[in-house]
Parts: sequence; C-alpha cells; structure tokens
Amino acid sequence: RVARQMVDAINETSRAINYDEYLVIADKMIKSGKISAFGVGNSAITAMEISNVLARIGIMVSYTADPHLQAMTVSNMKRGDTVILISVSGSTKDIIDVAHVAKKNGVNIVVITCYDHSPLAKYADHILLSTRREAAYEGGSVSTIVSISYIVGILYNAIYERLGKKADEYTMRAAKSVANKSL
Repeated sequence: RVARQMVDAINETSRAINYDEYLVIADKMIKSGKISAFGVGNSAITAMEISNVLARIGIMVSYTADPHLQAMTVSNMKRGDTVILISVSGSTKDIIDVAHVAKKNGVNIVVITCYDHSPLAKYADHILLSTRREAAYEGGSVSTIVSISYIVGILYNAIYERLGKKADEYTMRAAKSVANKSL
C-alpha cells in the first residue's frame, strides 16, 4: 500500500510538470548571485536536500530552518538572487513573511507547494506544484515528501542539462572530494 501511494504521488506530479518551466528556473538559478532555500518543519528537510544535491553540480544554496535567520537572509538578497520557498500547505506564516520581504527586494521567488492558490503562491514568480495533497492530520505524509523530492530531482536535472559539460566536471570534482570518506 505504501509503495503504491509513493508511486502514485510521483506519477500524479509527473503528469503536472511543465519541464520548460524548470528550464527557465534553471537558467535563473545559474545566473543568480545568491540562492537560498527555506522551509519550516518537514519542509526544512527539503531545503537541506536542495542545498545538498545542487552542491554536487556547483550550485551553492544556503539554507536554514530558523525563521529568524530566513528573514535576515532574505532581507539582504536583491534582484538577481533566487529564493526557493517550500511549504506543502502554502499557508505557513513564517515562509509567507519571507516571501513578502523577498518580493519587496525583487528576488526571484520559486515556490514548491501542493496548493497553487495558496497565500504563498501569490508571491511566486514560479510554482513547482506537487499534486499530492495531504489532510491536516497527515502532516508530513510519506507520499507528499516523495512527491516533493521528485520535484527536487527534476529541478536538479534541468540545472544539470543547462550546465552541460560543466555539470559533468562539477560532479566528478564532488565525487573525488568524498571518495576517501568510505572505509
């Protein structure tokens, strides 16, 4: 049952993806001066995932789960920077506050959410939509988390595609840098 729910979540999200939108976001991220990813609760884990996977291809993304640091970080971002805001509900107050400051500063705002008509979505320049929605009592359901991780994978792929040979070089450097970490 769990496997079916996970597969269904990925399939549903896959059908809703407009890969051209991911390529546009990839172009903007590659050109960004600074990139940050923020979420609270389980969504903070996704922000960390974004930072970790993109570091492998030379895209440095700062993240923090602390709402105060999120606010301070985005207050010093400007036009030409990108912030990725993750909120399953799109109604998380701390993340909406960050979006408000980012919008005032002209920052490129990418939102990952399950609700395209949410308060957070109103601030977005780009919405990456998971179609797997969860009820209030399901907070952090595995199928939603899998769906959003899939979105992160698609974004990684779009950036990798846009970087071309550079992505291969960065990947090899990253792999070599940790090759001696295993026994």
